[in-house]
Amino acid sequence: MSPWYIRHLIRDYVTAGWTADDVMHALDHKPDGSAWTYTWTSRDQIRNVPGWVRFRLSAWLDEHGRPLPGKSQRLAAAAAELRAEQVRMRERFALAGVASASYSDQAARARELLVRSSPAAARAMRVRGREAARPREAGDERRWGRIDQQAREEIARRPRLVEALPLVEQPVVDEVAERRRVSLARARMRARAHRQNDKS
Repeated sequence: MSPWYIRHLIRDYVTAGWTADDVMHALDHKPDGSAWTYTWTSRDQIRNVPGWVRFRLSAWLDEHGRPLPGKSQRLAAAAAELRAEQVRMRERFALAGVASASYSDQAARARELLVRSSPAAARAMRVRGREAARPREAGDERRWGRIDQQAREEIARRPRLVEALPLVEQPVVDEVAERRRVSLARARMRARAHRQNDKS
C-alpha cells in the first residue's frame, strides 16, 4: 500500500489519539487482549491487504463507529488511575496521622505493634537487639583476617586451567526457509491457543 492509502485507512484512529504502535498492536490483537489468529504462513499470502487492515481495525470501533482507546491510551488511563489511588491513600493516611510521622517513627510504631501481637517476634527482636549492642571482639577480627589470608594464598597457589574450545563450523541456514518455518510454528501455536480459549 502507498503511504497515502495507509494514512487514509488509519486517519480516524490517529485523529482519536492513537500512535503508530497502537495501530500495530491492533493489527495483531483484539480489544480484549487476545491475539488474532493467522491462517497463512507469510504476509505474501494476503490477497487483499487494505481489506485485511480494515477488518482488523474495525474490531476496535464502538457501536457508533468511533475508535476505542488504543493500547497507549489504556496504559495511560491505568497509570492515571493508579496515581489517583495513591493520592487517595496518602490523603487517608494523612487524616489518620501516619503521613506526618517520619520513617523511623513509623518503623518504631510497626515494631511496637508487632511485639504486641506476637510473643515470638518480641523474643526475636530482643535477641537481635542484644547481638547488635554487643561489641565485636578483637580476637574475632584477627581470626577472620587469618582465614581470609589463607584463602587468598590457596587460590593463588592453584594453577588456573584455560580450556580452548574447538572451532565448530556453523551450518548454513536458508533464511527464507527458516522464516517460513518460524511463521508456521507461530501460526500453529496461535491456532492451538485459540482452540483452547474456545473450549474454555
